[in-house]
Amino acid sequence: MRGPPTDRLSSWKAIAAYLDRSVRTVCRWERAEGLPVHRHLHQKLGRVFALATELDTWRQTRARSPDPTPRPVLTPLQASARTIAVLPFTSRSSDARDAYFAEGLSEEVTIALTKVQALQVTSRRSASVFRAASAGATAIAEQLGVRYLVEGSVRRAGDRLRVSAQLIDARQDVHRWAASYDGAIDDVFSIQEQLAHKIVEALELQLTATEERHLSERAINNLPAYECYLRARHDMWRWRRDAIDRAVQLLRQALALIGENPRLYGALGLAHLQYREAGIDLSDQPLVEADACAAKLFSLEDHSSSGWQLRGWIAYSRGRIQDAVRDLKVALELEPNNSETLLLLCNCYLISGRVAAARPLLTRLLAVDPLTPITRCMPGFADIMEGNLEAAVDPYRQMSRWIRRTRWRVSSSLGF
Repeated sequence: MRGPPTDRLSSWKAIAAYLDRSVRTVCRWERAEGLPVHRHLHQKLGRVFALATELDTWRQTRARSPDPTPRPVLTPLQASARTIAVLPFTSRSSDARDAYFAEGLSEEVTIALTKVQALQVTSRRSASVFRAASAGATAIAEQLGVRYLVEGSVRRAGDRLRVSAQLIDARQDVHRWAASYDGAIDDVFSIQEQLAHKIVEALELQLTATEERHLSERAINNLPAYECYLRARHDMWRWRRDAIDRAVQLLRQALALIGENPRLYGALGLAHLQYREAGIDLSDQPLVEADACAAKLFSLEDHSSSGWQLRGWIAYSRGRIQDAVRDLKVALELEPNNSETLLLLCNCYLISGRVAAARPLLTRLLAVDPLTPITRCMPGFADIMEGNLEAAVDPYRQMSRWIRRTRWRVSSSLGF
């Protein structure tokens, strides 16, 4: 490229100053909107330059937009899908210990909706930021990058259950659907199924036969076992040995109640891995236990996304990154927008130096899990791997801010 000496801007900082924007913004513009930035050949990775005349021409092509701030880049899935987030259901029970039940109900509805290909569903991790939030629906939807929100509440009194839910079109600030369900506590599985179907109907979606079957599936069709599962899920993220021990015991109790079950084995495998995540037991024993759970899971379901994800996580923990990539790619084919699989696969690609392979997955990850701190910093990790340290600063600052705001643990990356 040629131009007069005064035309040449020889760093990201100079380019950002010329455009009166932050370094992070101009880096995004280069990736997402074709900002003409050039890289030196045969020199240190990350050295860039731009020509002011080319920047002026590029800026003129965008003059039709009064606001030059870049908009989120939409993947083909985002552009065609209906975007939705299920906010944590509020517990209206007098017993505060029942909060896990309301939380579990919202997560089950989230899991069910992810089975619908036409829906892009925000991860439970990002949605959980708005537990008991006072912000309005429009503000919440804007932060999550979705159009639709599902809100709900659960009241449990003895063996009776009342569930209320509503679907909000945040773009138009209107309720698309609302309903309440009353029944015995044993009816929770039927209520979950009805909620998912009613949401799909309100969004005017046509289900395939496979999607209809998935939406009607009941992973744990036994109330005592289901409650063990919910309590275990609640306990294992407390990052204490006694809590993880209790989670493992509850999951084994659930298996004793209903026999072999894929969802329970997947949860039990991740609970064992949590000993390592929390730094409690760094020996090989948690991996041996998780391996046994994965083998059991695959003996029951040979085409299980959660099974491939679990196996990928075990391989990652053992440092077998290529094996982890292979397994996680299969998991992602089966469940294309699973935020945990996307996060771990991105990490595997980045630590292997395969930044180009990670970039499109990062776009998808940010779309479905925009508010989890570690997700916010992953583009910065990619920038570091490319030698672009200036661009990496802002994503890590974002992560730090969200950790302080949500009291989230950096090493927490998988959920079940």
